[in-house]
Amino acid sequence: MVTINEIAKLANVSKSTISRYFNGGSVSPETRKKIQVVVQKTNYQPNAFAQSLKASVSPLVATVVPRLDGHSLNISLESIDEILYKNKNTLCLVNTTQDLNKEVESLEELERMKVGGIILFATAVTDKLKKALSNIEIPVVVVGQKIDGIHCIRNDDYYAARILAEYLLRLGHRKFLYFGVKKYDEAVGVYRQKGLFDILQREGVEIEYQECEFLADYSKNEAMKILPDTNATCVVCATDNIALGVHRACYELGINIPEDLSICGFGGYRVGEMLSPSLTTVQIAFDQIGTCAAESLIDLMAHKTVPTDQVFEGRLEIRESTKSIIDNTLK
Repeated sequence: MVTINEIAKLANVSKSTISRYFNGGSVSPETRKKIQVVVQKTNYQPNAFAQSLKASVSPLVATVVPRLDGHSLNISLESIDEILYKNKNTLCLVNTTQDLNKEVESLEELERMKVGGIILFATAVTDKLKKALSNIEIPVVVVGQKIDGIHCIRNDDYYAARILAEYLLRLGHRKFLYFGVKKYDEAVGVYRQKGLFDILQREGVEIEYQECEFLADYSKNEAMKILPDTNATCVVCATDNIALGVHRACYELGINIPEDLSICGFGGYRVGEMLSPSLTTVQIAFDQIGTCAAESLIDLMAHKTVPTDQVFEGRLEIRESTKSIIDNTLK
């Protein structure tokens, strides 16, 4: 009878990789395909001991988050908790406080604790994180970032930025100020910015760039310094949270929104609807993303096949904070 060691040798991979394959862990699509070919050719079946391990998967699911005060995160967590509860899983929350080393250490510790699976809201895509994910032998789903060979659930940030940029151009805006974030966050700092800039730069418009943090207090302080001297007619913020700070700065500086300056963001936070004027944004399906993450992890824990990259598209929400600057541009 063929053993797991022989399967590993025939597929030219390590025994731990074979273990991850059969236990729903992280395996690259290319490697997974190689193993599938060998398994089919040899008619290999996991032994009774492996089957007993499968039956004794821990019901404890760890969700690793970068912070505890994120609006979008809380929406996703509500959906995750609901799905896990229905499946009789217990949710364990781990806060890394945006510490990249702590994030990796938490993954390794959770594997030692033998939790059933992990949902990771990744702060950034680093080589250290990629290595940790490639070595871990329990099911993992990453939310918000794209990592090759890992099961990921994410928003299409390039598309979200593109539809917002196209809308703003139809309003006649040609001078922009963009409050962005550092590129270590690939989803927001790279793909979202690229989607926006690709469309705007194609039209040859002016784009003033200001890097800031995700916090509203930080963006407000930066806006207080920048807005008095900008010639922009529209401010685009990488997140609604950043937009909240800019919105407040406009109020304190006596800048009327949208008569003097249009403002918009990304996220679709509920608080944006409560502002006056309410915030134009791209609604991101945080609840659906959370549901998909939980359901995908449950399937992986049950050794079912799950797509490695599941993507959701945002929806433009036109509210009161943006305005056409040419007559009859948008009815």
